Amino acid sequence: MAEQRNCPKLAADAICIKTNKQTHKKQILLITRKKNPSIGCFALPGGHVEYGEDPQECVVRELEEETSIQGKNARLFTVRGKPNRDPRYHVVTIVYWVDISDDAEPKAGDDAATATFYDVDEVKGFEPERFAFDHHDLIQEILKQV
Repeated sequence: MAEQRNCPKLAADAICIKTNKQTHKKQILLITRKKNPSIGCFALPGGHVEYGEDPQECVVRELEEETSIQGKNARLFTVRGKPNRDPRYHVVTIVYWVDISDDAEPKAGDDAATATFYDVDEVKGFEPERFAFDHHDLIQEILKQV
């Protein structure tokens, strides 16, 4: 099937929160991007929905591909789709809360250079320029609910 340039691409991104067993602080899972655009910038784990794939299945697949963490119970958080949110093309993302084990330890893979849990308080202070796409604004919205 030929790509239609006048149609937005669809993506799915995962919000994964856990509590650090030693500090009892809430942590959020972030990757740093390995590829353009935004090499080295923070982002939520996620990626493009494949043709014929359900976005809820995509978000769990992308989470595992990028972090080696198995997720479950994907629940809708928000949908973002401003035409300029990705410099390559128009991308609409469906963002899901995804349950993970408190014992989950990420290992970067696929499009992720790193995959790490960060304390929520630390992430609140990260500069917007350190994030890919519109993920800084998105994460600030998420952190209001954590």
